[in-house]
Amino acid sequence: MAHLIQFRNKFHRTMVAAGFQRDWFLIPLAAVIGCFSGLVATGFDHMVTTSSATFFGDIDGTTDIYFRLLLLLVLPSFGGLLVGVIQQFIARTKASHGVPEVMLAMARKHGDIPLKVGIFKAINSSLTIGSGGSAGEEGPVIQIGAVAGSFIARTAKVSREHMATLTGCGAAAGLAGIFNAPISGAIFVLEVMLRDFSMKSFIPIMIATVFGVTTSQLILGGAEGGEAIFNVPAALKDYDLQAIEILPYLGLGVLCGFIGVIYAKGLNFTETLFEKIKTAPFIKPAIGGGLLGIMGIIFVLTFSQPFEGVYKPPAFYSNGYPVVEAMLNPDSYELELEKQAVKQQIKEAKREGKPASELEQLKEAMPTPDTFEITRNSDYPVGKLTLWLLLAACAFKIIGTCLTLGSGGSGGIFAPSLFIGATLGGAFGLSLEYLGLLPADTPAPFALAGMAGVLAGAVRCPLTAFLLVFEITQDYKLILPTMLVSVLATMCAQFFVRDSIYNAQLRHLGLRMGSMSDMTVLRRLEVIDVPPVPAIIVNPEEPATKLIELANTCAATDFVVTDVNNKYLGMIVGQDVRTTLLQQEAIPLMICGELMHSEIPTVHHRDTLDLVLDKFSQYDSATFAVVDQNNTVKGVLTRARLLKKYQRALDEPG
Repeated sequence: MAHLIQFRNKFHRTMVAAGFQRDWFLIPLAAVIGCFSGLVATGFDHMVTTSSATFFGDIDGTTDIYFRLLLLLVLPSFGGLLVGVIQQFIARTKASHGVPEVMLAMARKHGDIPLKVGIFKAINSSLTIGSGGSAGEEGPVIQIGAVAGSFIARTAKVSREHMATLTGCGAAAGLAGIFNAPISGAIFVLEVMLRDFSMKSFIPIMIATVFGVTTSQLILGGAEGGEAIFNVPAALKDYDLQAIEILPYLGLGVLCGFIGVIYAKGLNFTETLFEKIKTAPFIKPAIGGGLLGIMGIIFVLTFSQPFEGVYKPPAFYSNGYPVVEAMLNPDSYELELEKQAVKQQIKEAKREGKPASELEQLKEAMPTPDTFEITRNSDYPVGKLTLWLLLAACAFKIIGTCLTLGSGGSGGIFAPSLFIGATLGGAFGLSLEYLGLLPADTPAPFALAGMAGVLAGAVRCPLTAFLLVFEITQDYKLILPTMLVSVLATMCAQFFVRDSIYNAQLRHLGLRMGSMSDMTVLRRLEVIDVPPVPAIIVNPEEPATKLIELANTCAATDFVVTDVNNKYLGMIVGQDVRTTLLQQEAIPLMICGELMHSEIPTVHHRDTLDLVLDKFSQYDSATFAVVDQNNTVKGVLTRARLLKKYQRALDEPG
């Protein structure tokens, strides 16, 4: 027993040293939440896998092409119908993507989320993704993990002050567990959801992600659990970035930012469009699934099944992770690279004046998807990707995701962002090859950088984007171009549109979120940035009756007391004036100096608003005098004007 007491005392002293004087319990709670969220994330991933196998498991056994095409239409529509029925009649909840709803709960309910939200989120998302809906697991698992964190916090009877942090612990652990990415899981919650990098938030969330990933790995098994989601081939891991290659990545960053904006705008437009459709809400996800099915038929009839052996549904169905992995394999682009090599030979032959017969032989040697045989890696089933196929897959994924989520399907935008970025980057690399400007041997590095770029452009999370791509590929060689593309994509997207894809949805839900955290906004603003208000000044020797006269004529509530040289002496607050009015007989006998509060501080033009807000919280005054370096009064700053400036700053692009 003595050893336990000694350990408890040492643990408590350690927590105090780390800044957790009264909140040391957040550390063990974060660990518990991390374990629980990792368990839940793994279970949800198994639900999605089972759902996909149920819907598409036997599609290869169907030899009738028309029946297979019919399944591509029926399955997403049927899955959408199931989701709509559950949402409207059983769960009685509105369609959601996951992350915006968690952010809304953090802002308005201190992170308190009902348990049923997570349960039905898991069911609906597994049905949506499993039936082919173009969506990802990450948004739902963030919400499911947040529900787990909120549930444990409520069970432990944690105060509302700490609910949001513990809810964030669950969200971070869920994302980290499903991606096997503890760093980016924590950074995403801190960067996008909490917008708070203070130690009080950082330490619990990091602990939760560590325990979340560890739990996930234990369940999946040591070797399998520690593997990256996307297997990066050795050829790509040996890639060395050269200085001259920076220029193409600059162009890719701008392009990713622009596509990220189109993606976000398209999703918002589709949501608004389906809201205007006059039909029963439970039918809308089925309509979206049906339209997705029509796109699937068009895609298969146009391009056959280019990812056969890698991915059973059309490329843009579900999360499309096997297709993303194909984009990262240099062998995927072998056909196009061989075609460009033959074209270059033809150009050289023409320049050298070769006979027509030799030119004809070279043209006949031009490979096509039907005649080309993969030579570098015969075991790899995808090697015939063309520029038009990649562009079509990118466009179909954007439209398909907008239809799936905009119509009321349940899922996240992370996986579609990675898919869009990979196909966009691969197409960008092939375009450079067509122009003879491809600096590398393969477009695959551009596909990897594009994944981070589109995610950063859509969500405005450059730090999370390049860390996530690094962790899910476990490849350090491409971190520099990935960082560059992420930052440029964020800047480009911010230039075109103020709100990220999440902020736009939050604004639709009635919550206005700025591009910075609350304290960051206030730290960047100074008193001089707030429109000044003239001070109502009185002398300490003047009779108190003058305050009543000024209050009637100027509609003032607080008064600044100065000496004859306009030097600040103190403040008279409105509450004291109102109290004095209750003693009518004493008013003629009182002077202003007797009502003055000399302890109320002043502010200067260069004081940041976070310091001013801290002063407002410490003193019972709605007004502070603004003084210069000589303590001369120049005006007043009111709490109301400070808050108005803060709200306007939230609406301004970051």
